[in-house]
Amino acid sequence: MIGEISRCTEFKSFEAVLRKYSNNKIFYIEYPGNSGDILIELGVKKILAESNCNLIASLNEADLMLYPGGNPSMWAEDISKLIEVLEKTTLPIIFGPCTSFKSKMWESFLHKYSNRILHLSVRDIQSFKHLEEFKNINGLNILTSTNIDPAFHLTRDDLMCFIDDGAPSELNHILISLRADHEFKPMPVIFKNLIKWNSIIKRVVKKIHWNYCLFVRTILTRKIKRKLDVNASVEIVDAASLHFRDFVRCINRAKVVHTNRLHVMILALIMEKEIHIYETSYGKLESILHSYKLTHKVRAGNV
Repeated sequence: MIGEISRCTEFKSFEAVLRKYSNNKIFYIEYPGNSGDILIELGVKKILAESNCNLIASLNEADLMLYPGGNPSMWAEDISKLIEVLEKTTLPIIFGPCTSFKSKMWESFLHKYSNRILHLSVRDIQSFKHLEEFKNINGLNILTSTNIDPAFHLTRDDLMCFIDDGAPSELNHILISLRADHEFKPMPVIFKNLIKWNSIIKRVVKKIHWNYCLFVRTILTRKIKRKLDVNASVEIVDAASLHFRDFVRCINRAKVVHTNRLHVMILALIMEKEIHIYETSYGKLESILHSYKLTHKVRAGNV
């Protein structure tokens, strides 16, 4: 998969970035995430090993820090974790390939810590455009590049250890795996304004939006299921929320995958499944597919 992407795009593997710092002691920043984030982590650590990078467990002994990537630009928890680590030290930081979404909290973070960022990799063309626009407006000097999502560095063989019997796909088994959060349906502006009032209103508004996302996901799931073969075995689960071993098994046993989750799609691509994708609030999957010229590998969900 990585070879195919490298041949048909100008994107580089993150390995090219890390080679520059292979003589440095690197502290890897862990962050809470789902099984999609673990897939990123496995890809990054494979690249680190192949690049002969020197990972160390002690922040105090490190020369620089590495954040593996993902989408910190839309998650306050991820940005808070980054700030917590950055405030403990004066070390510079490298970002693995991530999404750079236009959000005030992300732009505020970049503005505050721009002098600490050695390299910020983004994983799609739209993110690169967002980042360059922000840099130009604010006059920031951050070295950026477009790099392939580290999960694409993995192969099926890398993941077979998570499948006990190596069972092939079940005949006519279909997986519907959809997310239900603000990456699926954005919070309306009026809600965003309300949560600024106080913590109680913030909790209530977030719960209302969460329930709305769950409701819309349920409707979409029903529409997908109605179009399937009545004799098909259908599994409905947000696979990325499963334990990682169960996540890999879930994708492995499916013949067809319907999803709006990026790393469910990526794992399904690695395992060569038939894939149907559905929209997120900002074209997350489509942007990756167009950037890597992989649109021919999936089908647009039809409901």
